[in-house]
Amino acid sequence: MCHVLIIEDEPFIAMSIQMALEEEGATSFDFAVTEAEAVAAALARPPELITSDVKLIEGTGPLAVARIYEELGKLPVIFISATP
Repeated sequence: MCHVLIIEDEPFIAMSIQMALEEEGATSFDFAVTEAEAVAAALARPPELITSDVKLIEGTGPLAVARIYEELGKLPVIFISATP
């Protein structure tokens, strides 16, 4: 059982990540499309894994992860981006 926070502002990509992680055994998910939503979601229910886009519609994934680290300590993170 693994809880994952998916920080991604493109719904199709977020669903694709979710499906891939479900195949690998992840059982629950929270989704965030902004930096602030990501931090709030992580604090409400700490994830065991974070996947994060780099650029978001508001803020950035790396800044969200840095803020989460400040509150919860280091967690495994996979950055996924189409940004060159």
